[in-house]
Order: sequence, then structure tokens, then C-alpha cells
Amino acid sequence: MDYRKVQLFLAAARYGNLTEAAASMEISQPALSKSIKALEKTLGVRLLERGRFGVSLTPFGQALMEHGRVIEAEMRNAVGEINPCEGPNVGM
Repeated sequence: MDYRKVQLFLAAARYGNLTEAAASMEISQPALSKSIKALEKTLGVRLLERGRFGVSLTPFGQALMEHGRVIEAEMRNAVGEINPCEGPNVGM
């Protein structure tokens, strides 16, 4: 599983809106949508319900979001441990 795709999914989950999530991650909305669809295909489940007023999490999406938050925290800790000058929030 591609960590970047998980990051993009987490942004969509946080914002509840693909356009806002894409802007926050500095990519286009179509690129974000394509990445999330690829992640859904890899996992074999639907992560987001797409509607007129944004997106909401499916039960699978909720589970990935919970685990994804832990993964993000661990990545920040690893970066901070490997390069203390960078601090825990760099690159995340």
C-alpha cells in the first residue's frame, strides 16, 4: 500500500470535501480522486461515499482513518528520531 495514497485519503476524510483536501495537499482534485480510487481498488473496498455535498466515510474508510492516524504519528516520530533537527512535524 502506498503511504502517499493513505495521506491523500486521510486529507479527504478530514475535510469531507475532495476539492479542499486536494488544495491542502497541493495537488489537483482529479489527481486526488484518482489516487483514492486506486487505493480503494488495492484494498478491494469502498472507502468514501461521494455525494453532492462532499464525501463521507464508509465503515472501511473509518477503520483506515483510525489506523492511518496512528501511521502518521509513527512516521512523524520516526522522522524526529532519525533526524532530531527536523522535528516531529516535518514532511507530514
